Amino acid sequence: MNPKNYLSPRIQQNILVGLVLFSAVLVCYSAVVNAGFVWDDEFLIERNPLLRAPLWAMQMFSQDIVNSGFTYTNYYRPLQMLSYAFDYRIGGLDPAVFHVTNIILHFLNSLVAFCLVQNLTGRRPVALLTGFIFAVNPLQVGSVSYISGRADLLFFLFGFLSLWSFAVFRRRKDHVYLVAAAFFLCASFFSKEAALAFPFLCLFMDLVFFRREYGFNPLYHVPNFTVMGAWALIHRAVSGGGYGFLFTGWENIAEGALNALKIGADLLVLGIIPYSLGMRRSLLRAGEYWPLALILLAAASAALLLLRDRRRILVFSAGFSVIALIPFLVASGPFNVYAEHWMYVPGFGIFLFISSVAVRLYSSARVLGKTLIFLLLYAVFVLYPARTLMQNRYWIDDASLSEQVLDRSGRDLTALHYKAVSLLESGKKIKSLDAIRNITQDHFENARAWYLRGRLFLAAGRIEEAETDFGKALELHPDYDNAYFGLALASLAENREKEGMEYISRTLQINPKHPEAIRFLTMAFSRSGDPEKALRVAEMARDTYPYDYRIQMSLARAYTRLGKLQEAAMVYLDVVKLYPAEPAPYYELGYIFYKSGLNEDALNWLKKAVMADADYKPAKELIRKIYTGQNV
Repeated sequence: MNPKNYLSPRIQQNILVGLVLFSAVLVCYSAVVNAGFVWDDEFLIERNPLLRAPLWAMQMFSQDIVNSGFTYTNYYRPLQMLSYAFDYRIGGLDPAVFHVTNIILHFLNSLVAFCLVQNLTGRRPVALLTGFIFAVNPLQVGSVSYISGRADLLFFLFGFLSLWSFAVFRRRKDHVYLVAAAFFLCASFFSKEAALAFPFLCLFMDLVFFRREYGFNPLYHVPNFTVMGAWALIHRAVSGGGYGFLFTGWENIAEGALNALKIGADLLVLGIIPYSLGMRRSLLRAGEYWPLALILLAAASAALLLLRDRRRILVFSAGFSVIALIPFLVASGPFNVYAEHWMYVPGFGIFLFISSVAVRLYSSARVLGKTLIFLLLYAVFVLYPARTLMQNRYWIDDASLSEQVLDRSGRDLTALHYKAVSLLESGKKIKSLDAIRNITQDHFENARAWYLRGRLFLAAGRIEEAETDFGKALELHPDYDNAYFGLALASLAENREKEGMEYISRTLQINPKHPEAIRFLTMAFSRSGDPEKALRVAEMARDTYPYDYRIQMSLARAYTRLGKLQEAAMVYLDVVKLYPAEPAPYYELGYIFYKSGLNEDALNWLKKAVMADADYKPAKELIRKIYTGQNV
């Protein structure tokens, strides 16, 4: 019997849709699998000890996404970190695994977008075209090709599952789906703060699509807004502060509203005609597409007036984009940039609008009209994927991405920083120093810019210039913890240990959880002549950052100096589980067994150290001495 007979035509069609969307995503993004880690991937993935934490560890749910003193955020996104931890379990620090996960999530999102449109409109061609445009639109590259863009993928997935669940609840009156909607919304909040838009999007969807047939009951939305309130309390408790800084970027409300309109106009144009992309864009350039945006808005208004049979769909799609974009527009002021990946969720509304109009006009148009619609679909099916493939070329490394961003964003601070880093690492000293000095050219009043410049001067060995920059950062921001830590590093680089330790103390007074300062203080005390104090400091540091390699190693060595070899061995065993590629913990375990007279066990651990690093001399030397019977 033919297996197809077991599947209904509807299921067969859905499978075919899934294959079409998967093929589209694969064509557009398969090449990016070979790209490496870029930009913030260094802090979120490569240098983030949270990836080594057990998947059930509450540490992921009790701090922001970055576990580094060099950069920290107010971003509370534990599910983003949990997804990275899963990837790490599969392939270690292989970027390909992380890229594959992003690609799979993008495919799932295009599929969920298709399902939601089909549920709301009942029009499969509109749903398929919406899902396809979502899958291949070049504007999505910043979320899919950038591993650190994982938050966009996750909060879209869970947010749309929440909307879909609520839509099913309204049709079936099965409260299980209402509970599912609240659950998925909670997951969306734990993925990205912009999920704040989803309770309002759900309310808007209810009013547009279900109020007329099923009535309106505000109690149905209580679970969603309750979840939002609970998340706000949790987020405030974890981040230790509110979001007042978000409203300090504009001098006045009028300026903020005008800039929001400019950004919205640019992103609207780029969502439809993505011909000039660069990931991030300077706020100074906002509004460069005003004329084209007005033309598109006029066309959209005409569609609303003429296509009365599609008015609910068109109103929903337009309102969706506006509501979903609001959280990002609020954030644009203090950050002085706006990003193309902000359109990952709002773009859905634009794509739905285009699809609905195109399908409706094509079905009723004559020859000339069908030709124009065909040309539009040609752009979608051919030009969009081609442009997406072209954009993915820039995600190979820091240098190419930085150049692409600077080409469109003027003097973007992050791009300037990573350009200088790439030049410094490549050994181009003169060019790197010029790039370092350029960081503050358009960011003269930005304390973080001076701090970043100072850290780069430190890396280049220009201690005096670094100290000057850290001092400038403190002038702009007197309680800037990173600036004090930078001064500490500069002082210690010139062997001014007392002064350096005073700066570290000041850093920790301002921010008791500053990771780099804690690590440095722990290692400093571990080298001191007071093993008891070194142990207390190391234990406190371990309680704050239990999965940090250097802190764990300092704690184990503190135990060793006090003769507590069993406790030291237990810590080293934990380190081996978390950092299996590091040779030092294997060596230390081997040394402990050797001192205990258990040479066979010592050799087993020492050989593992050599397997981890064939050139690790301490392990090779101790192995030789054990075989020759020498005393250490």
